[in-house]
Amino acid sequence: EHALTENQSRLLQRRRAYFARWHTVLARAKAEGLVSQDPALLRQLLHGAIVWSVNWYDPAGALSLTELEASVLALACPSQS
Repeated sequence: EHALTENQSRLLQRRRAYFARWHTVLARAKAEGLVSQDPALLRQLLHGAIVWSVNWYDPAGALSLTELEASVLALACPSQS
């Protein structure tokens, strides 16, 4: 079995903590009626979209960062738009 290095172990701990924070916020948002989706699913979808946006978003393009933010919020929290 592959043993993790100390750096890998720290990285995994930080990733778990990062995802836990997202889950806490999204679970609270669901409890408050701000989102209707499962917090774990929404976290994965938002994380994937954020990470991948570096590949498709062009700050000099037709969509401003403010417009992108508004669009993402409308998708994640339709009851708030």
